[in-house]
Amino acid sequence: MGLPSALVLKASAFAISHYLPAEKNPENAPVILWINDLPGFTSLKGVFLETGPFYVDDDNKLRERNTSWVKTHSMLYIDAPVGTGFSFADSKDA
Repeated sequence: MGLPSALVLKASAFAISHYLPAEKNPENAPVILWINDLPGFTSLKGVFLETGPFYVDDDNKLRERNTSWVKTHSMLYIDAPVGTGFSFADSKDA
């Protein structure tokens, strides 16, 4: 599974991204860019509630999803706009 990383947009603006390589044939799998549908929501919403390989069950345990886009596609989830989720800016002008 991929690790979170920060995309430096400006010297003072950082967008957090999560790259999850495809489970099957990751070297040749298409890459899908996922930016959440509503401003203000972290892309982790997509990972855990929509297209990702995991979900949190009623007992707050992490479970593997039976169906996921990550089975056949690599996914790049980005928190956008900056200030959403774990992304941040050092100033309001960033």
